[in-house]
Amino acid sequence: MRKTMVALLGVAMAVAFSVATAPAASAITWDYTMKTTDGDPGAILKFRAHEDVVELCDLEVDGYAAWAYIDDGGSHLYPLQIGGGHNNCRQVSEKKKGKYDLDEHRYISVQVCLVKENSAAKGCREAAWYND
Repeated sequence: MRKTMVALLGVAMAVAFSVATAPAASAITWDYTMKTTDGDPGAILKFRAHEDVVELCDLEVDGYAAWAYIDDGGSHLYPLQIGGGHNNCRQVSEKKKGKYDLDEHRYISVQVCLVKENSAAKGCREAAWYND
């Protein structure tokens, strides 16, 4: 009986660990996405016009951090940076008001790059996305 209980406890712990470490499903539908231009993209930038959600992810453990620049051509511009690889992401939105609340009905300029201290940015890509 004791061996059965210990075995069941081990199975329960394994199931709990796998559920706790499973990646969360993304409920956001992105209007735009853009990856860096390097051969095996090291970063991705995503945008959803509703609520001005911007997400920047560092995809690889390569010593480079993901970097993005957002400019709505009006009163809002800001940089974002995230490192660490392994699909490590940083998300901001208009819910935080201020600099993340982009002007509506205009194109925003976006840029995504990989950056490393004391090195030039690489893999940069630029675009203009419409914020409706």
